[in-house]
Amino acid sequence: MGRRLPPLPAIEAFLFAARSSSFRAAAQQLALSPSAFSRRLQTLEAYTGVTLFERSAPPALTEAGRRYYQAIAGRLDEILAATEALRLVPDHQRLRLMSPQSLAMNWLMPRFSSFIDQHPGLDVEIVIGTDLNMLRLGKADVALASGLRDFTGLPSDPMAPLDAVVVAPRILAGGRPPPGSLDELSGYKLLGLEKPADFWTRWLDRAGYAGPHVREPTRYETWGLMYEAAANGFGLTIAVSALANGYLREGRLSPCFDIAVEYNSGYRIAYAGEKTRSHADVRCLSDWLAGEMLQSRDEFRTLM
Repeated sequence: MGRRLPPLPAIEAFLFAARSSSFRAAAQQLALSPSAFSRRLQTLEAYTGVTLFERSAPPALTEAGRRYYQAIAGRLDEILAATEALRLVPDHQRLRLMSPQSLAMNWLMPRFSSFIDQHPGLDVEIVIGTDLNMLRLGKADVALASGLRDFTGLPSDPMAPLDAVVVAPRILAGGRPPPGSLDELSGYKLLGLEKPADFWTRWLDRAGYAGPHVREPTRYETWGLMYEAAANGFGLTIAVSALANGYLREGRLSPCFDIAVEYNSGYRIAYAGEKTRSHADVRCLSDWLAGEMLQSRDEFRTLM
């Protein structure tokens, strides 16, 4: 009887390619060279006899590739989850917590000593990253991630929603004062993020802005860079709870006017699987993280 199952390494490569911005990025996630990664995709296309990707920049799934992805992605995630369920987190194993760089530097690290003091027996390694495939590959146990990311196949818990307000230093570059009302925004330089690119658009929509067209934001790679640029007078930005508390507390940034909105997406705590999520040490860590985020939001509201 002929072989019926396609080669699983090729299936894995296909799944990562479909979920990544480029073949190179997908290859790096699997610790493969670009040529070795391409050979896996070619193996699957040869096996199926179908072209699965348009060779464009960035590569895109063909119509057949999209149908195939929709058919197998959930099932492969179930296989990964079932495999993870066999792997209990042993007692006293080091937990690997992944966090975006700005959240780690501006929020997690300054307060993590209190967790260590409360739980001296727990060994937690903080890993910088945003790729949730690290959980799927078993390279992280728990992750802090934006609620806008793809959590397919990963259990997760919500943290407190993020409050957001427009901020600036007391004097902008050139000696100009910040705006005193929402209607004045169009006359000012705005500072935003590369990702999410709709950072300002979502805030303006939620605030009910109906004024003149605002300038396209100058975009920064990280929250930390954006806030430092704003604190040095480069323009206006949006402060969100947790990430900007320190800037407000120190007076380096202040609300421009009394309008705050809530980003419902916020952050979530994601887990490598249900077994990981239910482990006592992991629950201890996740409960602490959720509690600290709630306290940060409450402090932010007193600073606005």
